[in-house]
Amino acid sequence: MRILTLLCLLGLTLLPREASAASVIGTGAAVTVGTTATVLDDPSIDDQRYGRTLLVCVPETAAGPIYVGSAQVTTSGGMPVHPGQCYSIQLARGTRLYAIAESAVQVRVQEAY
Repeated sequence: MRILTLLCLLGLTLLPREASAASVIGTGAAVTVGTTATVLDDPSIDDQRYGRTLLVCVPETAAGPIYVGSAQVTTSGGMPVHPGQCYSIQLARGTRLYAIAESAVQVRVQEAY
């Protein structure tokens, strides 16, 4: 208890750092996902030196789902994101998220770090 009191008196805290809070938010982008693996990114965030959060939303009017995963993503092995749904992931520095669809689907992508 004394150590905690001393830390508080010195202005030090044991709370988690706020480094995980987004400090830069991209402007967002429309990305067309087709029948080959497509990189999902927001071109307004071009700095790959940082880990970042990626949000991908499939519009309700889309003809079908997209499937997300690595550069080798397939419609049978990727994580499905159905029309009207969003998918969020935290990516490590230099990591890319890809998507594929059975037919062209335009999605919205937002990045932050």
